[in-house]
Amino acid sequence: MTDLNALAAEIHENAVAHGFWDAGDAGEVAIEMLHCEISEAIQADREGQAGVWHKTLASGQRKPEGTIVELADFAIRLLDYAAWAGIPLQEPTQCLYSCPKELYKLALLLHDMICSLYMLTHTLRNNAVLRQQSAIILRALVMVKEYASAQGYDFEEVTRMKMDYNRTRPHLHGKRY
Repeated sequence: MTDLNALAAEIHENAVAHGFWDAGDAGEVAIEMLHCEISEAIQADREGQAGVWHKTLASGQRKPEGTIVELADFAIRLLDYAAWAGIPLQEPTQCLYSCPKELYKLALLLHDMICSLYMLTHTLRNNAVLRQQSAIILRALVMVKEYASAQGYDFEEVTRMKMDYNRTRPHLHGKRY
């Protein structure tokens, strides 16, 4: 079983090294980027780019693509946010969450969870709030992992593959933020 706090710290270290936490409003940008990753998964699904595939770049490097990869990007950004915000994560001992079979239905739930997570960042920070934030993050991670598994993918393996690719990317992955 993966130690989520250690994984989050590893992801956050790479995000910091790539400049994602340099701006003063980086927390708000991180929340919005979570929404973007969900939307990118939906767009890939709409375009028939389900699962995992690789695009060969001009450099010869193979970039992972597809709906499951976009959900891995979502998980990576979510764990990065958790590490940045100091939200402690523990694997749930029991999974009581059901995951929709359709990606667009899962996306609706994930967007709602991110909005709840954002609203909690603007409340008094105490142990109860941290537990609520942790529960939201864990629920989202369990659901994307369950969705990927239902599609025949090992989500941890896909996430690790995308993390490895991200390490090779330029500052801010070549984007403005």
